[in-house]
Amino acid sequence: GIEWVGPYRPEYKVGRRAIHRAHSVHHAEGTLGLRVYVEHKSIPDIPSLVKRWGKTYPGVTFVHAGRQTITVTGGGSAKTRRVHPQLDSLLDALSRQPEALWIEPLVPPSVRNAYAAPHVHGAAGVPSATTQVITIGDTGLDVDHCDFADAAATVHRNTIVVRPGVSIDRVSPLFNDAHRKILSYSSFSGPAVTTDFTDVGGHGTHVMGSAAGPSGSAPGAKLIVLDFGYGKKTPVDFFVPEELGLHVFDWVYDRSKIFSVSWGEEVNAYTQMAREMDAFVAA
Repeated sequence: GIEWVGPYRPEYKVGRRAIHRAHSVHHAEGTLGLRVYVEHKSIPDIPSLVKRWGKTYPGVTFVHAGRQTITVTGGGSAKTRRVHPQLDSLLDALSRQPEALWIEPLVPPSVRNAYAAPHVHGAAGVPSATTQVITIGDTGLDVDHCDFADAAATVHRNTIVVRPGVSIDRVSPLFNDAHRKILSYSSFSGPAVTTDFTDVGGHGTHVMGSAAGPSGSAPGAKLIVLDFGYGKKTPVDFFVPEELGLHVFDWVYDRSKIFSVSWGEEVNAYTQMAREMDAFVAA
Protein backbone atom coordinates (compact mmCIF):
# COMPACT_ATOMS: atom_id res chain seq x y z
CA GLY A 1 0.00 0.00 0.00
CA ILE A 2 0.92 3.68 0.14
CA GLU A 3 3.62 4.32 2.74
CA TRP A 4 4.01 8.08 2.50
CA VAL A 5 2.22 11.12 1.12
CA GLY A 6 3.71 14.59 1.26
CA PRO A 7 4.80 17.61 -0.75
CA TYR A 8 7.22 17.06 -3.63
CA ARG A 9 9.98 19.35 -2.42
CA PRO A 10 12.52 21.02 -4.72
CA GLU A 11 15.40 19.01 -3.25
CA TYR A 12 13.65 15.78 -4.31
CA LYS A 13 13.84 16.81 -7.97
CA VAL A 14 17.64 16.99 -8.30
CA GLY A 15 20.19 14.19 -8.53
CA ARG A 16 22.80 16.68 -7.37
CA ARG A 17 25.61 14.21 -6.72
CA ALA A 18 25.31 12.61 -10.17
CA ILE A 19 25.05 16.04 -11.80
CA HIS A 20 28.23 17.31 -10.12
CA ARG A 21 30.08 14.10 -10.93
CA ALA A 22 29.06 14.29 -14.58
CA HIS A 23 30.00 17.96 -14.87
CA SER A 24 33.40 17.40 -13.30
CA VAL A 25 34.17 14.72 -15.91
CA HIS A 26 32.34 15.80 -19.07
CA HIS A 27 32.06 19.56 -18.67
CA ALA A 28 35.57 20.28 -17.42
CA GLU A 29 35.79 23.59 -19.27
CA GLY A 30 32.89 25.15 -17.42
CA THR A 31 30.16 24.20 -19.88
CA LEU A 32 26.69 23.32 -18.74
CA GLY A 33 24.52 20.30 -19.51
CA LEU A 34 21.20 19.43 -17.85
CA ARG A 35 18.00 17.65 -18.83
CA VAL A 36 14.75 18.73 -17.15
CA TYR A 37 11.82 16.32 -17.15
CA VAL A 38 8.56 18.30 -17.10
CA GLU A 39 4.89 17.50 -16.55
CA HIS A 40 3.68 17.90 -20.12
CA LYS A 41 0.00 17.13 -19.51
CA SER A 42 -0.48 20.26 -17.42
CA ILE A 43 1.68 22.40 -19.73
CA PRO A 44 -0.02 22.71 -23.12
CA ASP A 45 2.66 25.00 -24.50
CA ILE A 46 6.14 23.84 -23.52
CA PRO A 47 7.83 26.10 -26.15
CA SER A 48 6.41 29.11 -24.27
CA LEU A 49 7.84 27.70 -21.04
CA VAL A 50 11.21 27.35 -22.76
CA LYS A 51 11.08 31.01 -23.86
CA ARG A 52 10.13 32.14 -20.35
CA TRP A 53 12.98 30.24 -18.76
CA GLY A 54 15.36 31.60 -21.40
CA LYS A 55 14.44 35.17 -20.47
CA THR A 56 14.73 34.42 -16.76
CA TYR A 57 18.21 32.86 -17.02
CA PRO A 58 20.28 34.85 -19.56
CA GLY A 59 23.34 33.13 -21.00
CA VAL A 60 21.72 29.70 -20.70
CA THR A 61 20.13 27.91 -23.67
CA PHE A 62 16.88 25.96 -23.22
CA VAL A 63 15.64 23.60 -25.95
CA HIS A 64 12.37 21.63 -26.10
CA ALA A 65 14.13 18.39 -27.01
CA GLY A 66 11.45 15.80 -26.28
CA ARG A 67 7.76 15.66 -25.41
CA GLN A 68 8.59 15.82 -21.69
CA THR A 69 12.20 17.00 -21.74
CA ILE A 70 13.96 20.35 -21.91
CA THR A 71 17.73 20.46 -22.35
CA VAL A 72 19.78 23.15 -20.65
CA THR A 73 23.19 24.12 -22.02
CA GLY A 74 25.61 26.99 -21.66
CA GLY A 75 29.24 27.83 -22.31
CA GLY A 76 31.79 28.62 -19.68
CA SER A 77 34.28 31.45 -19.88
CA ALA A 78 37.00 30.19 -17.56
CA LYS A 79 38.62 26.95 -18.71
CA THR A 80 40.12 26.39 -15.27
CA ARG A 81 36.67 25.97 -13.74
CA ARG A 82 35.73 22.34 -13.22
CA VAL A 83 32.04 23.16 -12.92
CA HIS A 84 29.94 25.85 -14.58
CA PRO A 85 29.78 28.83 -12.19
CA GLN A 86 25.97 28.98 -12.40
CA LEU A 87 25.35 25.27 -11.88
CA ASP A 88 24.23 25.22 -8.25
CA SER A 89 22.21 28.42 -8.42
CA LEU A 90 20.53 27.18 -11.60
CA LEU A 91 19.72 23.83 -10.00
CA ASP A 92 18.17 25.60 -7.03
CA ALA A 93 16.11 27.88 -9.27
CA LEU A 94 14.91 25.20 -11.69
CA SER A 95 13.99 22.78 -8.91
CA ARG A 96 11.63 25.44 -7.52
CA GLN A 97 9.78 25.65 -10.85
CA PRO A 98 6.42 23.85 -10.46
CA GLU A 99 6.68 22.44 -14.00
CA ALA A 100 9.99 20.66 -13.27
CA LEU A 101 9.64 17.04 -12.12
CA TRP A 102 13.25 15.85 -12.30
CA ILE A 103 16.65 17.30 -13.22
CA GLU A 104 19.51 15.09 -14.38
CA PRO A 105 22.87 15.51 -16.13
CA LEU A 106 22.84 15.85 -19.91
CA VAL A 107 25.76 13.78 -21.17
CA PRO A 108 26.18 13.15 -24.92
CA PRO A 109 26.05 9.39 -25.65
CA SER A 110 29.31 7.85 -26.80
CA VAL A 111 29.94 4.67 -28.74
CA ARG A 112 30.80 1.31 -27.17
CA ASN A 113 32.37 -1.87 -28.56
CA ALA A 114 35.07 0.20 -30.27
CA TYR A 115 38.08 -1.85 -29.23
CA ALA A 116 36.91 -5.43 -29.64
CA ALA A 117 38.74 -7.92 -31.81
CA PRO A 118 37.58 -8.33 -35.43
CA HIS A 119 34.15 -9.74 -36.11
CA VAL A 120 32.67 -11.95 -33.43
CA HIS A 121 32.49 -15.47 -34.83
CA GLY A 122 29.26 -17.35 -34.36
CA ALA A 123 29.48 -20.57 -32.38
CA ALA A 124 29.25 -23.88 -34.21
CA GLY A 125 25.67 -24.81 -34.88
CA VAL A 126 24.26 -21.28 -34.55
CA PRO A 127 21.60 -20.69 -37.25
CA SER A 128 22.49 -18.19 -39.95
CA ALA A 129 19.34 -16.20 -39.06
CA THR A 130 18.26 -15.71 -42.66
CA THR A 131 14.74 -14.77 -41.55
CA GLN A 132 15.86 -12.21 -38.96
CA VAL A 133 16.12 -8.41 -39.20
CA ILE A 134 18.39 -6.53 -36.79
CA THR A 135 17.98 -2.81 -36.14
CA ILE A 136 21.20 -1.06 -35.19
CA GLY A 137 21.58 2.61 -34.30
CA ASP A 138 25.17 3.78 -34.47
CA THR A 139 27.58 6.11 -36.26
CA GLY A 140 26.40 4.92 -39.68
CA LEU A 141 27.39 2.22 -42.16
CA ASP A 142 29.80 1.97 -45.07
CA VAL A 143 27.28 0.62 -47.58
CA ASP A 144 30.08 -0.09 -50.07
CA HIS A 145 31.86 -2.43 -47.67
CA CYS A 146 32.06 -5.91 -49.17
CA ASP A 147 30.12 -7.37 -46.21
CA PHE A 148 27.08 -5.24 -47.06
CA ALA A 149 27.29 -4.04 -50.67
CA ASP A 150 24.79 -5.21 -53.28
CA ALA A 151 25.45 -4.13 -56.86
CA ALA A 152 22.01 -5.33 -57.97
CA ALA A 153 19.92 -3.34 -55.44
CA THR A 154 19.61 0.21 -54.16
CA VAL A 155 19.96 1.21 -50.52
CA HIS A 156 16.78 3.07 -49.59
CA ARG A 157 17.68 6.21 -47.63
CA ASN A 158 15.28 8.08 -45.32
CA THR A 159 15.71 11.30 -43.35
CA ILE A 160 13.68 11.15 -40.13
CA VAL A 161 12.65 14.59 -38.85
CA VAL A 162 12.57 14.52 -35.04
CA ARG A 163 9.69 16.53 -33.52
CA PRO A 164 9.00 16.46 -29.77
CA GLY A 165 6.04 14.22 -28.99
CA VAL A 166 5.30 13.39 -32.64
CA SER A 167 5.33 9.77 -33.81
CA ILE A 168 7.05 8.91 -37.06
CA ASP A 169 4.75 7.78 -39.85
CA ARG A 170 5.43 4.08 -40.26
CA VAL A 171 4.48 4.26 -43.94
CA SER A 172 6.92 6.99 -44.94
CA PRO A 173 10.27 5.23 -44.31
CA LEU A 174 11.35 3.24 -47.34
CA PHE A 175 12.34 -0.42 -47.20
CA ASN A 176 13.96 -2.45 -49.97
CA ASP A 177 13.50 -6.16 -49.39
CA ALA A 178 15.47 -6.90 -52.55
CA HIS A 179 18.76 -5.72 -51.03
CA ARG A 180 20.73 -8.68 -49.74
CA LYS A 181 21.71 -7.00 -46.41
CA ILE A 182 20.23 -3.51 -45.93
CA LEU A 183 16.45 -3.10 -45.69
CA SER A 184 16.68 0.64 -45.02
CA TYR A 185 19.14 3.34 -43.96
CA SER A 186 17.80 6.33 -42.01
CA SER A 187 19.45 9.54 -40.88
CA PHE A 188 17.93 11.91 -38.31
CA SER A 189 17.24 15.63 -38.37
CA GLY A 190 16.87 17.25 -34.95
CA PRO A 191 17.39 20.66 -33.33
CA ALA A 192 20.36 22.19 -35.19
CA VAL A 193 21.67 18.69 -36.08
CA THR A 194 21.29 16.48 -39.13
CA THR A 195 23.11 13.16 -39.28
CA ASP A 196 24.53 11.93 -42.57
CA PHE A 197 24.76 8.70 -44.55
CA THR A 198 28.43 8.08 -43.85
CA ASP A 199 30.42 6.29 -41.16
CA VAL A 200 33.37 8.43 -40.13
CA GLY A 201 35.63 6.33 -37.90
CA GLY A 202 33.94 3.04 -38.83
CA HIS A 203 32.38 2.22 -35.46
CA GLY A 204 28.92 1.52 -36.89
CA THR A 205 30.33 -0.63 -39.70
CA HIS A 206 32.32 -2.59 -37.12
CA VAL A 207 29.27 -3.17 -34.89
CA MET A 208 27.04 -4.19 -37.79
CA GLY A 209 29.71 -6.54 -39.06
CA SER A 210 29.86 -8.11 -35.59
CA ALA A 211 26.10 -8.65 -35.74
CA ALA A 212 25.34 -9.55 -39.36
CA GLY A 213 28.59 -9.75 -41.33
CA PRO A 214 29.81 -13.02 -42.89
CA SER A 215 31.75 -13.82 -39.71
CA GLY A 216 29.27 -12.20 -37.35
CA SER A 217 26.80 -13.67 -34.92
CA ALA A 218 23.93 -13.78 -37.46
CA PRO A 219 25.51 -13.80 -40.94
CA GLY A 220 22.21 -14.36 -42.74
CA ALA A 221 20.32 -11.52 -41.07
CA LYS A 222 19.37 -8.25 -42.75
CA LEU A 223 19.82 -4.77 -41.26
CA ILE A 224 17.78 -1.66 -40.57
CA VAL A 225 20.41 1.04 -40.14
CA LEU A 226 19.79 4.11 -37.96
CA ASP A 227 22.53 6.71 -38.45
CA PHE A 228 23.23 8.76 -35.31
CA GLY A 229 26.65 10.03 -36.41
CA TYR A 230 27.53 13.33 -38.05
CA GLY A 231 30.59 15.47 -38.72
CA LYS A 232 34.04 14.67 -40.03
CA LYS A 233 36.07 14.29 -36.85
CA THR A 234 36.97 11.10 -34.98
CA PRO A 235 35.41 10.12 -32.63
CA VAL A 236 32.35 11.17 -34.58
CA ASP A 237 29.73 13.51 -33.09
CA PHE A 238 26.69 11.57 -31.96
CA PHE A 239 23.00 12.57 -31.93
CA VAL A 240 20.37 10.32 -30.37
CA PRO A 241 16.73 11.53 -30.37
CA GLU A 242 15.34 12.25 -26.92
CA GLU A 243 12.25 10.04 -27.27
CA LEU A 244 13.66 6.63 -28.14
CA GLY A 245 10.26 4.95 -28.31
CA LEU A 246 8.70 7.38 -30.76
CA HIS A 247 11.74 8.12 -32.89
CA VAL A 248 13.88 4.98 -32.75
CA PHE A 249 11.99 1.83 -31.77
CA ASP A 250 8.29 2.11 -32.60
CA TRP A 251 8.39 2.82 -36.33
CA VAL A 252 10.63 -0.16 -37.16
CA TYR A 253 9.07 -2.64 -34.74
CA ASP A 254 6.80 -4.14 -37.41
CA ARG A 255 9.88 -5.19 -39.36
CA SER A 256 12.44 -5.87 -36.64
CA LYS A 257 12.28 -7.36 -33.14
CA ILE A 258 16.04 -7.36 -32.52
CA PHE A 259 17.84 -4.13 -31.56
CA SER A 260 21.53 -3.53 -30.92
CA VAL A 261 22.81 -0.53 -28.96
CA SER A 262 26.59 -0.17 -28.65
CA TRP A 263 26.59 3.28 -27.08
CA GLY A 264 25.53 4.93 -23.84
CA GLU A 265 25.81 7.89 -21.47
CA GLU A 266 28.98 8.18 -19.40
CA VAL A 267 27.16 8.85 -16.16
CA ASN A 268 26.31 6.63 -13.19
CA ALA A 269 22.64 7.63 -12.98
CA TYR A 270 19.25 6.29 -14.05
CA THR A 271 18.61 8.87 -16.75
CA GLN A 272 15.64 9.50 -19.00
CA MET A 273 17.32 7.57 -21.81
CA ALA A 274 17.72 4.53 -19.54
CA ARG A 275 14.07 4.81 -18.48
CA GLU A 276 12.93 4.91 -22.10
CA MET A 277 14.99 1.81 -22.90
CA ASP A 278 13.39 -0.05 -20.00
CA ALA A 279 9.90 1.16 -20.93
CA PHE A 280 10.28 -0.16 -24.46
CA VAL A 281 11.59 -3.54 -23.32
CA ALA A 282 8.79 -3.88 -20.74
CA ALA A 283 5.99 -2.86 -23.11
